[in-house]
Amino acid sequence: MLQQPAVTLSGEECMTLETFVYRGKANARTLTRARILLKSADGWSTPMAMTDFLVRLLALKAVELGFVASISPDTIHELLKKTGVIAGSMNTGASLQLEARRVAAMEDVLDLYEEEYDPRYPTVCLDEKPVVLHADVHPPVPFEPGQPERVDYEYKRSGTRNLFVLVEPLAGWRHVEVTAQRTMQDYAQIVRWLVDEAYPHCVGYVRRVTHNEIADAVG
Repeated sequence: MLQQPAVTLSGEECMTLETFVYRGKANARTLTRARILLKSADGWSTPMAMTDFLVRLLALKAVELGFVASISPDTIHELLKKTGVIAGSMNTGASLQLEARRVAAMEDVLDLYEEEYDPRYPTVCLDEKPVVLHADVHPPVPFEPGQPERVDYEYKRSGTRNLFVLVEPLAGWRHVEVTAQRTMQDYAQIVRWLVDEAYPHCVGYVRRVTHNEIADAVG
């Protein structure tokens, strides 16, 4: 919802910012702040309006960086809500300050993704996911001429496992580690393995990005 502009920009200032954003030669943080200034001058100064704008910006950035072919702002919004990066509603000044810190953390991650590949400082994304193991109650019926394989829908639970997934996008490297559970010790072990075994000859340092990196930055 549009309100009284939070900032006032002259016509020349607006044109300068719009040209700056259009050229897109600055880093993600600087371009984001230029867009926020333009939106604020148009009256987009409420927390919800700014959240909507930033979610749309992230959707465009995900496509621009080649992470996905296309993605809707609603999908980005739901993902950020699930990971606690944004709240369901933003109505207070304190919420706006928290949102600003989250935006700054997101900008840090986007800036990192835009950097050129440097093997001295590999950027590795780390995520984890719990999975449920399923076993067949009735064995599958193998395929035969004119009949595909048939698998019964009924299954039984056979426990759970945790998956740690490590990806270095710019190097085309991926590793999946299966653990019986997800504890602080398990997480520490996978990080130790990443540094000591996966990148033992790294002359700089490994830059790790996790799915809750932004939430941790403001927590």
